[in-house]
Amino acid sequence: MADEAIVIEAEDPPVNGDPVVSMKRKRSMEKPKKKYQMVPPGFIVEPGHVQQKISVGDLRDLIVYILGDGQGPKWLSVRNRPAIRSVVALHVPGLTPEMFGFSSVKESAPLKLSLENVPAAYNVSAFLQFFNYVYPVQAPGSKDSLQSPVNEFLSVPFTKAEKKQSHKDAKKAATVKLAPKDIQLTLQQMKDNFYPIHPQLDPASADNDLKEGWVDTIQKEDATARMFAMDCEMCDTASGKAVTRATLIDSSGKVVFDELIKPDEPIVDYLTQWSGITEEMLRDVTTKLADVQKKILDNISTRDFLVGHSLESDLTVLKLRHPRIIDTAVLFEHPKGGQYKYALKQLAYKHLNRSIQTGTGGHDSVEDSLACLDLVKAKLEKGPSFGVHQSYTVNLAAKLAKNDVTTAIVEPGVPFWTEFATDVVSPASDRDVAIAAGKMAAKHQFVYAKFNEFQSFGWPKGQIDEQELKKANTALSENISLLYETLPSDTALVVWSGSGDPGQMLHLRQQRRKYQEEYRTKNWAENTVVWTMEEDMQLTRATSIARAGVALLTVKHEEEVEESHKRSRSVTPQLNHTDHTDNTGNEDNSL
Repeated sequence: MADEAIVIEAEDPPVNGDPVVSMKRKRSMEKPKKKYQMVPPGFIVEPGHVQQKISVGDLRDLIVYILGDGQGPKWLSVRNRPAIRSVVALHVPGLTPEMFGFSSVKESAPLKLSLENVPAAYNVSAFLQFFNYVYPVQAPGSKDSLQSPVNEFLSVPFTKAEKKQSHKDAKKAATVKLAPKDIQLTLQQMKDNFYPIHPQLDPASADNDLKEGWVDTIQKEDATARMFAMDCEMCDTASGKAVTRATLIDSSGKVVFDELIKPDEPIVDYLTQWSGITEEMLRDVTTKLADVQKKILDNISTRDFLVGHSLESDLTVLKLRHPRIIDTAVLFEHPKGGQYKYALKQLAYKHLNRSIQTGTGGHDSVEDSLACLDLVKAKLEKGPSFGVHQSYTVNLAAKLAKNDVTTAIVEPGVPFWTEFATDVVSPASDRDVAIAAGKMAAKHQFVYAKFNEFQSFGWPKGQIDEQELKKANTALSENISLLYETLPSDTALVVWSGSGDPGQMLHLRQQRRKYQEEYRTKNWAENTVVWTMEEDMQLTRATSIARAGVALLTVKHEEEVEESHKRSRSVTPQLNHTDHTDNTGNEDNSL
């Protein structure tokens, strides 16, 4: 915590009827108590002071302010900030402004919660119990696109000092020369990207036994480490992908082999628009997968580096395991991180000023192999900073860790940013998330949690039964209540949707993409998709809805728990319009 928490000490135990008072305690008792020492922590809302819709970044910055060393928000006040012991950020995709009575996605001021404003289909009883206001929140994006609200939430912009240090580090890194071993995939990276694992990397693995048809590269005596680049083209068979062309080039760019391959199974789709392979090209081909595997083993040793782009797919269809891989899709990290990767075409244009895959007849595996090889050569020559996106942001958990704040992630599945967390819990249901998040808040100052079950009801892909919607809303309310009851005292709870319903926006963007593709590849008379100014306006409106999220904030304080129980037994519109007064005599607009 940035500031020392305000703690009211308990009375010392009496001895023989008389209290024993330390000198420090006696001096403090002689001083008049400051009024703020009796004020519970909380959020104070002044709707008239909110001039524009808050952003996902504003929610993130609020958390940094409470737990770290950020600047205070202008859109609300934090009462007795040092007394807030932990923060739980609960991501609930599916929440919409409509659920809470907003009449337009353009509204920017927080809205007082009231049953009078809520549509009959929604049960927001838990929200009325624990929150007084709901904020409209703008998700990141543009007039026709929605960017990831989660990435925005987790990315804290650098301070001026951090940015300056980043520039110094980048200049220093540019002077460092790399060797191929410095940029090869680690074992963990190979596992994360679903590479077949060579037994040399993990001798104790239970998966080391070769499956039928698979081969491992072997170590050759007196072999020096060389570098090769590889690319394959594939087709679809009844049992999955199969290789139809394999190319291997050496470090000088010379083609070692470039072979067409006849799959053992009948081909159901040649995937010509991507592979460039046609039925006619393979009609008289007799080369089989085993023939190409032999050529690979004849040319490559386990000491050699194999270069490619997302090479796990190529090795899988070749049924080949090799220990030393340089993957340009991993080497040149996408600024969004996680599962996002650049296409090889993008990397070649950005870093080599080279256009590849420009024709309509499919990819050329020789061209792609050369592009991968030249990208790696450029990286080795120009150093660690080459091709690294300077985002000038730091992960939220990493930022908080600088202030000795620990983080727990409570989310179904495997979140992409687990490396920054002290604890990671993957519950099976929203109910389990609620329980686990409350327990984690007692151990960690920051907890990132996510409910998944409401999304399909809040953002339905089609018509949805009203009774099912009511059940989903009831379940959501119950889980919110369960989470709140599980939280320790003096915990801030931030519930946020991330965005609004992106369904119509995604549909229109897909329609526009198909129109643009037809416009480039077909005659005007052959176009099947229409895109006019009217569709453009529809996309703008749909994007406004997609970017319109909500957030609700509160601080649980033990003296208010009994009051929350009373409200849970009787939630009425009159209750939620009652003005509360704190012990300073001022109107309390606490959330």
